[in-house]
Amino acid sequence: MPHALSRRHLGLWALGGGLSILLGASPAWAHGVRLGDLVLDHPYVVASTTDGTVALLHMKALRNTGAQADRLLGGHSPAAAAVTLYQHTADGQGGSVMRAAAALPLPAGSELALRHGPQSAGHLMLQGLRQPLRVGDTLSITLRFEKAGEVTFDASVVRPRS
Repeated sequence: MPHALSRRHLGLWALGGGLSILLGASPAWAHGVRLGDLVLDHPYVVASTTDGTVALLHMKALRNTGAQADRLLGGHSPAAAAVTLYQHTADGQGGSVMRAAAALPLPAGSELALRHGPQSAGHLMLQGLRQPLRVGDTLSITLRFEKAGEVTFDASVVRPRS
């Protein structure tokens, strides 16, 4: 005789299906986010400074896998008053200098390292945080690209590696 689902099991099964649908409709999770030919490889937020007003958005890489150049123009987040782009350039002494940028170029077929650390080409700064961030928090972030448009995703707050 086949096993029949009880009402309780049927309800739990339906709830699980409903959650799957809801989760599928939520913003992309940060392990890998794709927007057309652009790939945001593992975006993450470094826990805020001691005063709790600033945090940095990094990612393993921002890749343009397409044949057309694009540019990262900026972003926004409900967690911050502003999201600002910063580009890192060599200072000629083995270090780098951080400067605000209007855009980060993404040539066709390129990869831009936006990691935390000295090899980074840049980052995004979340300024005017509405509350201090803690490791394990998740932030919704939207990035805007010149040609590809906007993508919204959730990024985890992590402890910076030294």
